[in-house]
Amino acid sequence: MDAFHVVKLGTQVLDEVRRRVQQAQLHRRGHKNDPLYKVRGLLRHGLEHLTERQHRKLTILLQLGDPDGEVELAGSCYQQLRTIHSGTVSVRERRALAEKLIGTFPSCPVPEIARLGRTLRAWRAQVLAYFHTDGLSNGGTEAINVLIEKAPQASPRLPQLRQLPAADAPRGQRHQDPTSQADRAVTTLRSEEPDVSCVGDLVHVPRIDVELRVVRAQQLRAGADGGRSEARAPPNRSSTHSPDFSNELPAQDTR
Repeated sequence: MDAFHVVKLGTQVLDEVRRRVQQAQLHRRGHKNDPLYKVRGLLRHGLEHLTERQHRKLTILLQLGDPDGEVELAGSCYQQLRTIHSGTVSVRERRALAEKLIGTFPSCPVPEIARLGRTLRAWRAQVLAYFHTDGLSNGGTEAINVLIEKAPQASPRLPQLRQLPAADAPRGQRHQDPTSQADRAVTTLRSEEPDVSCVGDLVHVPRIDVELRVVRAQQLRAGADGGRSEARAPPNRSSTHSPDFSNELPAQDTR
């Protein structure tokens, strides 16, 4: 396990302790004028990089916002975790400090630090392997992966699949979209007087049945008007296909 992931675990634990103490003291999230909210950045920095003014600010604000000293203790553990991966001391001293932290963190009174200690104890072999590989790290690979994830990527648009034409379709109609043809047919039916032949083809009803229904409706309407309007004549078709509806017409009043 490289230094990046170990220190990242310490940073997350430190932020969790700070937020928990903030909620316990003020019963809300941190605001910009709260003491613990002001030191959130200073706690993550190494103490060797802070100026004298920043040291004073950190000490004063921790006294105001951390009466029980939990955030201060978590910050001290975080700084020790950073030290085992820094180059200011020898490798032997850093390895000895790492073994000490792995053994003492699980018994820490701060629950978040104790949980971090149990995690390090479970990964003890991987954490100590850092010192056997002369400080090798995959930090460069992680940095390149972050740049790749943040780089804008052009998502190619997938081509829309077309329905294959029928094998027996005419040459000029093989590349026509059947969906658009159906839409045009429905639009024509809605805008104009319905074409009996067209309706018959769409709903798969024989044309003779549709025409007979139209004639039947006209005859019934004519009978209801008392003979004032004449029913339209049925289409000129052979007697085998056009039945006689004269017996079914309602009797007209001859009085």
